[in-house]
Amino acid sequence: MDIYETIDALRTRLYTDGDNSVRGELEVLISKLYRVHTAVVRRDVLLGLSGPVEDWIRNNPEDFADDCENYYTAPDSWTARECAEWLEERGIDIDADDFEMNVAWGIVVDDDECREGLQDLVRNNAEPVEVFGWWAVSAWLAEWLRDNGYVMLNWYGIDVWGRETMGQAISMDAAIADFAREKDLIAHVAYASLHRW
Repeated sequence: MDIYETIDALRTRLYTDGDNSVRGELEVLISKLYRVHTAVVRRDVLLGLSGPVEDWIRNNPEDFADDCENYYTAPDSWTARECAEWLEERGIDIDADDFEMNVAWGIVVDDDECREGLQDLVRNNAEPVEVFGWWAVSAWLAEWLRDNGYVMLNWYGIDVWGRETMGQAISMDAAIADFAREKDLIAHVAYASLHRW
Protein backbone atom coordinates (compact mmCIF):
# COMPACT_ATOMS: atom_id res chain seq x y z
CA MET A 1 0.00 0.00 0.00
CA ASP A 2 1.48 3.39 -1.00
CA ILE A 3 1.28 6.55 1.10
CA TYR A 4 -1.87 7.75 -0.71
CA GLU A 5 -3.73 4.50 -0.07
CA THR A 6 -2.53 4.55 3.55
CA ILE A 7 -3.81 8.10 4.00
CA ASP A 8 -7.20 7.14 2.51
CA ALA A 9 -7.44 4.12 4.81
CA LEU A 10 -6.50 6.20 7.87
CA ARG A 11 -9.02 8.91 6.93
CA THR A 12 -11.72 6.26 6.68
CA ARG A 13 -10.78 4.88 10.09
CA LEU A 14 -10.73 8.35 11.64
CA TYR A 15 -13.73 10.03 10.03
CA THR A 16 -16.02 7.10 9.24
CA ASP A 17 -15.19 4.64 12.00
CA GLY A 18 -14.32 7.27 14.65
CA ASP A 19 -10.93 5.68 15.45
CA ASN A 20 -9.00 8.59 16.98
CA SER A 21 -5.93 6.42 17.57
CA VAL A 22 -4.84 6.97 13.93
CA ARG A 23 -4.94 10.79 14.07
CA GLY A 24 -1.20 11.17 14.82
CA GLU A 25 -0.08 8.81 12.06
CA LEU A 26 -2.43 10.52 9.58
CA GLU A 27 -1.07 13.97 10.46
CA VAL A 28 2.53 12.79 9.98
CA LEU A 29 1.78 11.33 6.54
CA ILE A 30 -0.16 14.41 5.40
CA SER A 31 2.71 16.60 6.61
CA LYS A 32 5.14 14.47 4.60
CA LEU A 33 3.01 14.88 1.47
CA TYR A 34 2.72 18.61 2.04
CA ARG A 35 6.51 18.88 2.31
CA VAL A 36 6.98 17.03 -0.98
CA HIS A 37 4.37 19.20 -2.73
CA THR A 38 6.00 22.34 -1.32
CA ALA A 39 9.41 21.11 -2.51
CA VAL A 40 8.00 20.57 -6.03
CA VAL A 41 6.69 24.14 -6.07
CA ARG A 42 9.98 25.57 -4.79
CA ARG A 43 11.99 23.68 -7.39
CA ASP A 44 9.71 23.54 -10.42
CA VAL A 45 7.38 26.56 -10.24
CA LEU A 46 9.87 29.27 -11.07
CA LEU A 47 8.19 32.65 -11.38
CA GLY A 48 4.77 34.27 -11.50
CA LEU A 49 4.26 35.93 -14.89
CA SER A 50 0.55 36.82 -14.83
CA GLY A 51 0.91 40.54 -15.53
CA PRO A 52 3.33 40.36 -18.47
CA VAL A 53 1.66 37.30 -20.02
CA GLU A 54 -1.84 38.79 -19.78
CA ASP A 55 -0.60 42.02 -21.39
CA TRP A 56 1.03 39.99 -24.16
CA ILE A 57 -2.16 37.93 -24.71
CA ARG A 58 -4.23 41.10 -25.00
CA ASN A 59 -1.86 42.52 -27.61
CA ASN A 60 -1.11 39.27 -29.47
CA PRO A 61 -4.26 37.11 -29.63
CA GLU A 62 -3.16 35.33 -32.83
CA ASP A 63 0.22 34.39 -31.37
CA PHE A 64 -1.50 33.23 -28.19
CA ALA A 65 -3.75 30.91 -30.18
CA ASP A 66 -0.69 29.43 -31.93
CA ASP A 67 1.53 29.10 -28.84
CA CYS A 68 -0.97 27.89 -26.22
CA GLU A 69 -1.88 24.24 -25.70
CA ASN A 70 -4.90 22.72 -23.94
CA TYR A 71 -6.70 26.06 -23.76
CA TYR A 72 -9.68 24.64 -25.60
CA THR A 73 -11.05 21.13 -25.37
CA ALA A 74 -9.31 19.12 -28.09
CA PRO A 75 -11.30 15.98 -28.95
CA ASP A 76 -9.07 14.93 -31.86
CA SER A 77 -8.09 11.63 -30.25
CA TRP A 78 -11.45 10.95 -28.56
CA THR A 79 -13.74 8.10 -29.51
CA ALA A 80 -17.36 8.75 -30.45
CA ARG A 81 -18.42 7.52 -27.00
CA GLU A 82 -16.05 9.94 -25.23
CA CYS A 83 -17.43 12.81 -27.30
CA ALA A 84 -21.02 11.78 -26.55
CA GLU A 85 -20.28 11.58 -22.82
CA TRP A 86 -18.61 15.03 -22.83
CA LEU A 87 -21.62 16.53 -24.60
CA GLU A 88 -24.10 14.76 -22.34
CA GLU A 89 -22.27 15.98 -19.18
CA ARG A 90 -22.78 19.55 -20.41
CA GLY A 91 -26.42 19.07 -21.33
CA ILE A 92 -25.78 19.51 -25.05
CA ASP A 93 -28.39 17.73 -27.14
CA ILE A 94 -27.22 15.27 -29.74
CA ASP A 95 -29.46 14.35 -32.63
CA ALA A 96 -29.14 10.57 -32.45
CA ASP A 97 -30.35 10.18 -36.04
CA ASP A 98 -27.44 12.30 -37.30
CA PHE A 99 -24.88 10.21 -35.45
CA GLU A 100 -26.34 6.69 -35.63
CA MET A 101 -26.58 6.23 -31.90
CA ASN A 102 -28.92 5.76 -29.02
CA VAL A 103 -27.40 7.79 -26.22
CA ALA A 104 -30.08 6.72 -23.74
CA TRP A 105 -28.97 3.10 -24.12
CA GLY A 106 -25.28 3.97 -24.29
CA ILE A 107 -24.93 2.69 -27.83
CA VAL A 108 -22.60 4.73 -30.00
CA VAL A 109 -21.47 3.62 -33.44
CA ASP A 110 -17.79 4.52 -33.66
CA ASP A 111 -17.33 4.78 -37.39
CA ASP A 112 -15.25 7.62 -38.85
CA GLU A 113 -18.24 9.73 -39.90
CA CYS A 114 -19.96 9.49 -36.51
CA ARG A 115 -16.74 10.16 -34.56
CA GLU A 116 -15.76 13.14 -36.72
CA GLY A 117 -19.25 14.62 -36.47
CA LEU A 118 -19.23 14.32 -32.67
CA GLN A 119 -15.71 15.75 -32.48
CA ASP A 120 -16.92 18.76 -34.49
CA LEU A 121 -19.87 19.15 -32.13
CA VAL A 122 -17.49 19.14 -29.13
CA ARG A 123 -15.22 21.73 -30.78
CA ASN A 124 -18.22 23.95 -31.56
CA ASN A 125 -19.35 23.84 -27.92
CA ALA A 126 -15.96 23.99 -26.21
CA GLU A 127 -15.15 27.06 -24.18
CA PRO A 128 -11.68 28.14 -23.15
CA VAL A 129 -10.32 27.08 -19.81
CA GLU A 130 -10.46 29.79 -17.15
CA VAL A 131 -6.87 30.64 -16.22
CA PHE A 132 -6.30 32.56 -12.99
CA GLY A 133 -2.53 32.94 -13.17
CA TRP A 134 0.47 32.28 -15.37
CA TRP A 135 3.60 30.65 -13.92
CA ALA A 136 6.97 29.84 -15.46
CA VAL A 137 7.77 26.19 -14.70
CA SER A 138 10.64 23.77 -15.20
CA ALA A 139 10.80 21.71 -18.37
CA TRP A 140 10.15 18.53 -16.37
CA LEU A 141 6.93 19.84 -14.83
CA ALA A 142 5.92 21.55 -18.10
CA GLU A 143 6.12 18.29 -20.04
CA TRP A 144 3.94 16.51 -17.47
CA LEU A 145 1.39 19.36 -17.34
CA ARG A 146 1.20 19.52 -21.15
CA ASP A 147 0.77 15.75 -21.48
CA ASN A 148 -1.95 15.72 -18.82
CA GLY A 149 -4.14 18.37 -20.42
CA TYR A 150 -3.15 21.46 -18.42
CA VAL A 151 -2.91 24.83 -20.16
CA MET A 152 0.66 25.49 -21.29
CA LEU A 153 2.03 28.47 -23.18
CA ASN A 154 5.35 28.70 -24.99
CA TRP A 155 6.09 32.36 -24.25
CA TYR A 156 9.37 33.49 -25.84
CA GLY A 157 10.81 30.02 -25.21
CA ILE A 158 9.64 29.90 -21.58
CA ASP A 159 7.29 27.12 -20.45
CA VAL A 160 4.38 28.94 -18.79
CA TRP A 161 1.61 27.07 -16.97
CA GLY A 162 -1.91 28.51 -17.01
CA ARG A 163 -3.02 27.76 -13.45
CA GLU A 164 -6.74 27.02 -13.29
CA THR A 165 -7.18 27.47 -9.53
CA MET A 166 -6.82 30.33 -7.08
CA GLY A 167 -7.31 31.08 -3.42
CA GLN A 168 -4.96 28.37 -2.17
CA ALA A 169 -1.24 27.68 -2.12
CA ILE A 170 0.06 26.19 -5.37
CA SER A 171 1.35 23.24 -3.34
CA MET A 172 -2.31 22.36 -2.66
CA ASP A 173 -3.29 22.24 -6.36
CA ALA A 174 -4.42 18.88 -7.71
CA ALA A 175 -1.92 19.32 -10.56
CA ILE A 176 1.01 19.35 -8.12
CA ALA A 177 -0.39 16.45 -6.09
CA ASP A 178 -0.98 14.36 -9.22
CA PHE A 179 2.49 15.19 -10.56
CA ALA A 180 4.14 14.16 -7.27
CA ARG A 181 2.11 10.97 -7.14
CA GLU A 182 2.72 9.94 -10.75
CA LYS A 183 6.45 10.64 -10.49
CA ASP A 184 6.47 8.79 -7.12
CA LEU A 185 8.37 11.64 -5.50
CA ILE A 186 7.50 10.46 -1.99
CA ALA A 187 9.53 7.29 -2.59
CA HIS A 188 12.40 9.08 -4.37
CA VAL A 189 12.99 12.01 -2.06
CA ALA A 190 14.49 11.45 1.35
CA TYR A 191 12.31 13.12 3.98
CA ALA A 192 15.28 14.71 5.70
CA SER A 193 16.47 16.38 2.49
CA LEU A 194 13.12 17.86 1.45
CA HIS A 195 13.97 21.32 2.69
CA ARG A 196 17.03 21.38 0.41
CA TRP A 197 15.37 19.93 -2.69
